[in-house]
Amino acid sequence: MKVQIRQGVFETNSSSTHSLAIISKEQSDALDRGEVYINGYSFEIITKEDVQEAWRKYKECDSRCDDIEEFRKEWLCAFTLDELEEYCEDNCYETLWKTSPDNKWTAISLWGDRS
Repeated sequence: MKVQIRQGVFETNSSSTHSLAIISKEQSDALDRGEVYINGYSFEIITKEDVQEAWRKYKECDSRCDDIEEFRKEWLCAFTLDELEEYCEDNCYETLWKTSPDNKWTAISLWGDRS
């Protein structure tokens, strides 16, 4: 069995899709304030500078997308917290957001893939 580990993400080798991401209080707060984005697939934190740099590189070789916000969501899968919650509602059978009692981390659990 091949094992692939992505930082902050738990994956199973199940026939259905399960994922568990744990983000720190600082990352959660930055998401709440709209200072960073979260990748809808890898749950990595993406800065606005990362989006700008990816957009610059994309525009050098491709011009199919003319809107940076569309590019951010559709090509990078980089979402604000509200966008991620909406994405999860539309694409996952079950989503659970849980903050630790000491408020130091938030766990995001996703099950199923409706897309």
